[in-house]
Amino acid sequence: MTDSQAGNIQADRCYRYEIEQGAVYLGAGSDPQRENGIIISGGALIALRQGELVDTRHLQEAKRMMRRILAHYLDDKPLQTAQASFHQVL
Repeated sequence: MTDSQAGNIQADRCYRYEIEQGAVYLGAGSDPQRENGIIISGGALIALRQGELVDTRHLQEAKRMMRRILAHYLDDKPLQTAQASFHQVL
């Protein structure tokens, strides 16, 4: 797995995930609070790629990223399957 600019994803680094571009390493001087895009750790990206989201923090980061990606492609419309499943439970 590589970031879109600097090479291999490193577990101990922080990245900005840009939809339709991929992961971009946030350099030493970057402030994640001021960055646009989805901020995610390299560890979470690696765990997602390997399908091994066992760490709670990585799971939360991956969920946040996937929600933002889905919202982007769905234009913030609700996912119909989620609504259908919810109504079946009631």
